[in-house]
Amino acid sequence: MRSLRPILWAVMSLSLAGKAWGATECQHAYEKVFPYDAPLGNEQAYINVHSEVLLSYDCQAAKALAAAEARAGIFDLELNLLQAEAVATAQQGQPATARARVLVMGFEVAREDLDLDQMVDLSISPEPEVDVSGTLTLNVGPVPVPIKYGVTTNAQLHIQGGTKGFGVALSLVPAASAQVYVQAGLDIAIAEAIARGDVVLLDDQLNNEIALTFEDSDRGYIRFDASSRNSLRALSGHVLVRAKAGLGPFSKSYERDLLRWDGLSQDQLLFDYSDRVAILN
Repeated sequence: MRSLRPILWAVMSLSLAGKAWGATECQHAYEKVFPYDAPLGNEQAYINVHSEVLLSYDCQAAKALAAAEARAGIFDLELNLLQAEAVATAQQGQPATARARVLVMGFEVAREDLDLDQMVDLSISPEPEVDVSGTLTLNVGPVPVPIKYGVTTNAQLHIQGGTKGFGVALSLVPAASAQVYVQAGLDIAIAEAIARGDVVLLDDQLNNEIALTFEDSDRGYIRFDASSRNSLRALSGHVLVRAKAGLGPFSKSYERDLLRWDGLSQDQLLFDYSDRVAILN
């Protein structure tokens, strides 16, 4: 599994630490990893949605880690659309707590401390949306047309959950969206140009359900539950650039597609997993 790069599209993590009461010796270290990547693109743009969930027990602490990022590029723009992070801890006899944050374009836009002793239902998102732009020159027929283009992007992390018996259960839903806009800037005496269209670069939502529960029995068990579903819409739309050169009856019109994508839409269950692991002799 590739590790996510440090801050600069998505990182979200959830960590739950718990100590098994009455344990004298650990016999069963445990680790399970679920990675997912959705790379898409062509010569004009690319996107990649990456997520991973890790469940582990190291004889002292149990951990459930979920991570996600969304990255995109169009022409010469490189965009780290979403990263988020949520860390929760649960230890026998102590209140469960959590911290969460969201990053858009590499900038931290929100950070929250959460009390998991009470039910949590929280959405974190930046205001206003982030706008990043660039310029290029495109030849439409014989007319060089200067074009300004950009991407508006927004992100959100929705958290629900709290204490579940002797453990923690959380629902973590990171989402990222990005739209492309284009403006043709030529309007002189012998030539004119326009651009029109509507392009969705990315509209993605991950739904992660994670729970970790200590079960008190003769041996002592820890139960891991995790599921993830991804809803993705990407690279869809059309931008047409038109230019006209010449005067009066000698003028001639030209057209060129700047962007045209058929697009992708999918709703995919990534995994649905449950396991019960003995942690005591």
